Amino acid sequence: MEDQNGRVATSEEEAPGLKKKRKRGSRLTILVMGRIGRVHSFQISRGFLLWTAAFFIAYILVSLHFINDYLELRRTSSLCDQKNNRLEEENAAQRRSIAKSGQQIALLETYIRQLEEGTDFSAPAKREQPRPAAEEKPPAVAAAEKVPKPPQLVDITDTVIQREGASMSINLKLINTQPGEGAVGGYIHLIAVDRKSNPQKEWPYPQEKLEKGMPVNFRKGQFFLIRQYKQMNVKFQLGSASESPSTIKVLVYDQGGELLLQKDLDVTRGS
Repeated sequence: MEDQNGRVATSEEEAPGLKKKRKRGSRLTILVMGRIGRVHSFQISRGFLLWTAAFFIAYILVSLHFINDYLELRRTSSLCDQKNNRLEEENAAQRRSIAKSGQQIALLETYIRQLEEGTDFSAPAKREQPRPAAEEKPPAVAAAEKVPKPPQLVDITDTVIQREGASMSINLKLINTQPGEGAVGGYIHLIAVDRKSNPQKEWPYPQEKLEKGMPVNFRKGQFFLIRQYKQMNVKFQLGSASESPSTIKVLVYDQGGELLLQKDLDVTRGS
């Protein structure tokens, strides 16, 4: 191109118009149409739009990172809570076991002290009146009569026996009959017996191996420690409705394995 003086226009002289067109071309025009047909338009720089998109992408990535950390911390916290609950249950079980062991130790100490004192387990022998020579008994019988019989420490009362199909339940009260306020403890076994069957059928509670109708290990019985009484509710699973025990045998042992009480309860009478 030539100017008025006849010389060719340089690129620098054409630059303002080209720059203006290029500047307009680097912007994006956004049209917004209203309800009544009005159109509003505005322009946004491409650079601004790119920076805004980059910011939102970075924001989303950072948010996903923090959300992932939050979910991981929440899962870890939930696992810690479960572990703490389990430890608390184990701690409670240990405390119950320690309390039970303390009761058994106290019972054993009381039992040993009573054995050393010899007051609670033996009664003073009564003076025998002189008998005529004709009424003298054999030495074995006389020796048996001289041995004092220990007082009964426990007893069974208020027994109620109910039959429900293939099961049988028994409610009873184990009472402390020894004088004073001392506690008595040990192990109790209940054995339902069908004496009419051949061979004789037996259902022990708790489950324990029997030998000649007696538990092999007396410590497998239900532990008790009472000052006054203990209410018990025992349920036997007989296997079928045709089974018919005739007797409930109650066996009570002390901590050393001595049989404190052996009592048969008639099922037909329920007491």
